[in-house]
Amino acid sequence: MAQPPICPRCGHYVPSDVEPGVGPGVPSMSVSADLDSIMVCMPCGWHEAWQHAQGELGTPGSWPLVVPERFYKGLGSC
Repeated sequence: MAQPPICPRCGHYVPSDVEPGVGPGVPSMSVSADLDSIMVCMPCGWHEAWQHAQGELGTPGSWPLVVPERFYKGLGSC
């Protein structure tokens, strides 16, 4: 069996640690629309949305980073 894809933002599995390799993940909001999408895990997608709402969205230059554990517990726990 092939190794499931790894999220470039946090190092966890894509789309999630619970279902590694089951889907493609989500396009990162940190990447310019002019560039090819970078797929990140679902928790990173939720974390990026939260950061964007706070006006604190980082760039791929800051990766890898530590994503708060609450984002790995599911949407709505932010």
